[in-house]
Amino acid sequence: MLPKVDHALSVANAYGAELTILHILDNISESADIAKKTDAVVDKLQKLLPPSAVGSGKVHLEVRLGKAFREILNFAAENRSDLVVSGVRGRDSLDLAVFGSTTYRVIQRYPGPVLTVPI
Repeated sequence: MLPKVDHALSVANAYGAELTILHILDNISESADIAKKTDAVVDKLQKLLPPSAVGSGKVHLEVRLGKAFREILNFAAENRSDLVVSGVRGRDSLDLAVFGSTTYRVIQRYPGPVLTVPI
């Protein structure tokens, strides 16, 4: 299990909250076997969790297709999320200037709190 997942689980447990781990598949070709890719992601996410969390009903795994920032915002709005937590990787200034940042867009557009965690 990754330390970040362990920390997320402990915070959710401390507040009696549910935790959804959301993964966005972006830039998937139309010829791709989407069901196969989705299943592979779910399997990978389940391996990050301790066995006690998998069937608890407090941890949910979600895979969506689309533009990452839009899907995060849509999911958070649909589920009336109290908090959005986003892992961020270091990127250089050229990447940010040309492509933007998913987390930055979420912070700009989400009306609730967004916590960023370096990964």
